[in-house]
Amino acid sequence: MGSDLDNAVPTTRIKFPSFDLSSTLEADHKAHMAAEDAGESLDDGEIEFEDEEFEEEAHGESVPPINLSDNPPSMSRKNKKYAKLTKRSRAKRAAEAIERAANRGVKPFVVELAKGALPVELEDFDASSLPVSSSGWNTNPRKKLSHGLQRVWKNLEALTSMSGLKLLRWDGQSCITLVDSHDRIIAVLGGVPHGSKGMEWQAVEAAATAAALHCRESSVFTEAQKHGRRRDFASRTVGFGYGNGRRKPQNYRVSGKANRKAMQELLQNQAIRRISGFQNALFNTFCHKNYVEHVDTNNELLRKQPELWANFPETAFAATTFNLGPLSFSPPHMDPDNRASSWCADTSMGPFNPDKGGHLVLWDIGLVIRFPPGSTILFPSALITHSTIPIQTHETRYAMQELLLKNE
Repeated sequence: MGSDLDNAVPTTRIKFPSFDLSSTLEADHKAHMAAEDAGESLDDGEIEFEDEEFEEEAHGESVPPINLSDNPPSMSRKNKKYAKLTKRSRAKRAAEAIERAANRGVKPFVVELAKGALPVELEDFDASSLPVSSSGWNTNPRKKLSHGLQRVWKNLEALTSMSGLKLLRWDGQSCITLVDSHDRIIAVLGGVPHGSKGMEWQAVEAAATAAALHCRESSVFTEAQKHGRRRDFASRTVGFGYGNGRRKPQNYRVSGKANRKAMQELLQNQAIRRISGFQNALFNTFCHKNYVEHVDTNNELLRKQPELWANFPETAFAATTFNLGPLSFSPPHMDPDNRASSWCADTSMGPFNPDKGGHLVLWDIGLVIRFPPGSTILFPSALITHSTIPIQTHETRYAMQELLLKNE
């Protein structure tokens, strides 16, 4: 599939209306209650995918994507002035990022990636409206998605035909920043390392997928670990965390000699380490102050509590969750174990067709994002309700998610 970013100008600002999750939940709830009052029968079963031929036809006709290669409409004098000021501000931030490269480890190749990033503005969306708690550390979880939305979250066609949701056909390699109405970066579609596109990074992703498969086959999982609150796939978290009754930061437990050996081998895998390095480099470049805070805090904790162990050297992330599939996808949820003011780094892996499934859905923003294997996205998983559309049953999908220490 061709990229919608092929002819895009990096300095172009694309706007589209934001999606109001709360209003959608309320409207769907009212419609559901009205149907019940009228005695209408509601199908509680899960919606199955249609045949491939039908999906492709419907995908092309009824699910219009965000076309990032269209020329922007003519701007008013006020908008031109705003665009000029914004461009100047971005240029200043880019220059500051280059200056930081020498003393805080900002990678020049990621700076180059960031300089070419395409900003997508979520018109009328204010990041301060996201449900953070009064302390600022944790999320303030929303109520669960209503009956109607719970029935369609798995189906790509049904989901993207809903009013307000937009399909972003991301190529998985170009860098895109999602910014709110105040020009604050909410999420980064980081893609792949600048200069490693094509066969080189595909080989890294393939090696990481093979390592994840080997880890799964070498491990033993309990029923709870294979059928957790986020659906039916095996997963394991390693590193250290805080909260949920812990009196101080503690290592996540991996029980069993075979399981510990399998996880150590996975963490030592060079492809996995390259992915972790890229996730850190993206975080450092696009959220530098936050990154430095976490690195300094982790180093201090590791000095005071030598029993803690980091998954990777020089990482800002305290823990890593490996979704080991074979069909790794999740219903709409938030991640309360992650810190509210920071990002989760998510890299998808595995042989699957990204046009058929594996999409990341950011419900509060109203985006359904094509998420190809080997690509990386950073977003505040504690604050944004998100889900993953299932892949096809004969395919495999793994994921590597890096998490930040919730409370310092």
